Amino acid sequence: GRLNSREYSLTMPHKGNKSVVTSKPRESEEHSNLEDFERNSLSSIQDSFRDCDWILDRRISSRIEENKKNKGEEEEDADEEEERVRPMGPLEMFKEKIFIKCAAPMVRYSKLPFRLLCLRWGCNLTFTPMIVCKDFNASQFARDGEFTTNKLDQPLVVQFAANDPFDLASASEKLVGYCDAIDINCGCPQRWVMSDGYGSALLKKPELISDMVRMTKERCGLPVSVKIRVDDDLKKTLDVIERVQRAGVDWISVHGRTPKQKSTFPVNVESIRFAKEHATVPIIANGDIFTLQDAVKFQNETKVDGVMAARGILQNPALFKGYNSIPMDCIRDYLDISMSLGVPFHTIHQHLMFMCFPVHNRTEKSQFNNIKSLAGLLDFFCSKGIDMFPQEQPFQIV
Repeated sequence: GRLNSREYSLTMPHKGNKSVVTSKPRESEEHSNLEDFERNSLSSIQDSFRDCDWILDRRISSRIEENKKNKGEEEEDADEEEERVRPMGPLEMFKEKIFIKCAAPMVRYSKLPFRLLCLRWGCNLTFTPMIVCKDFNASQFARDGEFTTNKLDQPLVVQFAANDPFDLASASEKLVGYCDAIDINCGCPQRWVMSDGYGSALLKKPELISDMVRMTKERCGLPVSVKIRVDDDLKKTLDVIERVQRAGVDWISVHGRTPKQKSTFPVNVESIRFAKEHATVPIIANGDIFTLQDAVKFQNETKVDGVMAARGILQNPALFKGYNSIPMDCIRDYLDISMSLGVPFHTIHQHLMFMCFPVHNRTEKSQFNNIKSLAGLLDFFCSKGIDMFPQEQPFQIV
C-alpha cells in the first residue's frame, strides 16, 4: 500500500473514558502535491505499459508471421529435397529405359531389413514377401505383422496372394502412400497356395486375373503387375499375357519354368524370349540369376526390361554390384541394419546361413547351425579372425 501524509493520534483508554481512539486528518499543500504527483506518475506508467504492450504485440505478430514464412519455405525446401532424392519408381525406370534389377518376393525372407540391404548393394526394385490379402484385410494385427516399411524402403512393390478382385482392391487401398506398386502372385507352385486358389492356380483363370488387375487399378490408382510361370503350351501363356494387358497391367514378371518344374530344372530362356516378343508391356525375367553376368546374358538373349533374383540374391545380396561371392562388408551391413531395427536373432541367423553357406566347410556349417545367440554369432566370426565391426571404437571409461 501507499503511505499517506495523514497523522493519527491514539488516546489510551482510561478508567471512565469511553473514547479510546480519535483521528484528525490534516490536509496540507505538500500532501496535495504529492497525491497529484503520484496520480500523474501512475497514469504515465499505465500509458507506457499500453505503449509497450502495443509494441510487444506488433513484434510478436511480426515474429509469428516471419516464423510461418520461414517454416513454409523450409517445408517447401524439404519437399523439393525429398522429391530430388526420391528414387525412381518402376514406371519411371521403364520409361527411362533403365534395366531393372529386382530382389524377388520370398516368403519369410524379403522383409524390410533384407530389402534395405539389397537396395544398398545394387538392386533398384524390391518386393515384399507374398501377403495373403484376406488375412491382411482381416485385422490390424495381421497388417502390422505382415508389412513394415520406412522412408529408405523404396521403390517397393507389395505382392499379394489373392483370388477375389474386391479383396485385392481393398487390401491395396490400405497401402496407398506406402508402396510404389502392387503385384499379383500368379506363379507360386506350393501346394497350400494352389489349393487355396492362389499362385499358379490362377493361370487357369486368366479372366479372374484380369478382373483383379482392373479393379485394383481403378480403386487404388497404383501401378499393378502380375508374376506368372510359363506353360508347356506357350499359347496359354500368351493368352494370359494378352488378357492382363487389355486389363491395364503395367508390367509382367515371367518365371521361365512351369508350375510343375522344380528349381533344379533349367530355365526355359526361349519361353521368356517368346513372352517379350509378344508383350506390349515391360517384361521382367525370373529364374537362375546368380551373378551380374547371368543378368546381362538374359538381357542380351531375350531383350527383357529387367531381371529378378531369388535364391541367388538370398546367398549373395551384392550380386548386382558385380560380386560373384558375397563380400564381408555386405554381411557387416546386414548385421548393422538388422541390429538397428531390432530383428530377432533367429531371422538374422537364417539369413547368415544362406549368405555364408558357399564359404563354409561341413564342420563350420555344423558349428554355425548350433549358434544360439547374437553374442555366439559374433564369437564365431571372431574365432575365424573376422572382425565384424572394424570401424567401431572401443568403449572407454572416462
